[in-house]
Amino acid sequence: ICQQFSAAGFYEGVIKLCTTFANKLDPNETALHFYRNNYPFDINQMQIKDQEGYFAYSNRMKCYEEVKNMFQFVFRNLSTPGNNEQQQSMSQQLQHILNVALQSTDQLLHVAVYEWMLFNNLLVEMLSITNSSLGDFLSRSVTQTPINLQLADLLWKYFERNGQHASAAKTLDKLATLHSEKI
Repeated sequence: ICQQFSAAGFYEGVIKLCTTFANKLDPNETALHFYRNNYPFDINQMQIKDQEGYFAYSNRMKCYEEVKNMFQFVFRNLSTPGNNEQQQSMSQQLQHILNVALQSTDQLLHVAVYEWMLFNNLLVEMLSITNSSLGDFLSRSVTQTPINLQLADLLWKYFERNGQHASAAKTLDKLATLHSEKI
């Protein structure tokens, strides 16, 4: 159904369908609790840790794969050669559906959106987002992979653009003192 919605240009329908289905699968938001407390997880310790949360998280992320596929469909069409007016219309459409997704109260949908944007190297577009969920996502990502300089760079820029200068300075300080061959 999501593919048909995408082909028909009913992108908001894809988002609504996926979030509704995800909420039906996980009405108590077990997945969000798992994400906040156990993610990243050690697959070898799964029997000991929150297995129910892991499955709820996996199921929700499978739902959001359809949203990511829709974004990719629009993004691919944006990359197709055409006239500038047509490409600008597709770009505005992509921005609109990203905004619709980020207006959702579903925090894990936000995570899926940010992961998709990172995968497609839409870094400038990410920095135009003022939603606090982006700051949470970037902070968590930097904590998980402190040697990922791209994420740390995005994090301090996010803080700076949103008036959180002290947090930006702390992030830059961590970057300055990081022992890495990549700097």
